[in-house]
Amino acid sequence: MMSGTLWDPDYYIEVLGLDRRRVDFLRVPSPFPRANRLLLVDKAVSTKYELRGEAEFDTIARRLGVLIRAVGGRVAVYFPSYDVMKAVLKRLKLDVPCLVEERRTRVEDVLSFLTSNEECVLFGVARGKVSEGVDLSAGGKGLLSGVIIVGLPYPKKTGLQEALTAYFEEKFGRRGWHYANRVPCLVALAQSAGRLQRSERDRGVVVIMDKRAAGRFRRYLPRDWRADMRASQNLEVLVRTIREFMGN
Repeated sequence: MMSGTLWDPDYYIEVLGLDRRRVDFLRVPSPFPRANRLLLVDKAVSTKYELRGEAEFDTIARRLGVLIRAVGGRVAVYFPSYDVMKAVLKRLKLDVPCLVEERRTRVEDVLSFLTSNEECVLFGVARGKVSEGVDLSAGGKGLLSGVIIVGLPYPKKTGLQEALTAYFEEKFGRRGWHYANRVPCLVALAQSAGRLQRSERDRGVVVIMDKRAAGRFRRYLPRDWRADMRASQNLEVLVRTIREFMGN
């Protein structure tokens, strides 16, 4: 589950304008034992734009608190946007130290927070500074016991994103929406999940809190993710699976 994984080779060939005849891809196995990663999907919630509202945020916050406690240790939670993070966090009650990513948050502060607390929660945003390109490890070992991704991290709906989608659809036809929206979501998902395993010894849980991850979206995930993914709407089943895996 390397955060630099290229999950859609065609995207890079077409968007970068490469000559397909001169492109070769080499697939190598992950250095991280798959048995050390538990991959779960909470099918009871979603951050799909049309479903966002008070009731859904209440449900997400309640289930998120239970999942965080089940994982234990140091947990990183990533949201699709600052708005969703703010809506969920104002409903979430935890009794462990928490650090919430802000635009002025420094990576040094995050590492200091994690190394100073054996049980704590880091809240961040997908595509943010604590979900991509940062090595949350110390002494050659990852610091996290779990990563929880709240919702699928699609790009935020803005005028610029709509213009990019329209441009890609004009240039690539039916693949345009996929390239402008789904591929960035997949990259953000890989980057966020990649904060967990930073060495071959690391062991922990990845939870995706969005029913869409177990639906049609699943076909776009890597083969090992599809094979290892376990999905349920039943919170007790998810908690029991986590505790059995973690030995809690």
